[in-house]
Amino acid sequence: MVPDRWKEAFTASGPGGEIVQHVPQDQTFRAWRDMVISVRNQNVNDITPENASLFIAKQYRDSCGRSEVQPATMPAELIGKMYVVLLRCWNPAKEKVQEGVLPRPYEAVLSAAYDYQGSIYLLQYAWRNDRLEPPIDEAARIDFGWQVINTGKFGEP
Repeated sequence: MVPDRWKEAFTASGPGGEIVQHVPQDQTFRAWRDMVISVRNQNVNDITPENASLFIAKQYRDSCGRSEVQPATMPAELIGKMYVVLLRCWNPAKEKVQEGVLPRPYEAVLSAAYDYQGSIYLLQYAWRNDRLEPPIDEAARIDFGWQVINTGKFGEP
């Protein structure tokens, strides 16, 4: 269930899986500042959570003027089952930004990939800033991202 403060902004599905993107009610798909993304990749026998996360990281590196990738330290019981990474991007190339979306000078995403019953799921919280620096409340945003990842629930970023 989507909290009242959020709305579905984009959805797509196909034989390989599906993606759903949510933004706060006062934002749009074209001009978002906060976004929760869920992706399901089905029938993926040769993809691990780490490979899925590293693919997302490569997309960031390829589309950003400058990028930073910070893998999270995972508890031993989750190694191989879940992979979490914080990605930061400065000056994304306009042609690499999703079609119709307005680029911002700074973007970050906390992304968790996990394996469940033969599908790889990605649960992500992304945020953007109009300046070339992280927003002042970035630590709180990272905490919110962990809340989304750990509970699957989101309310106030």
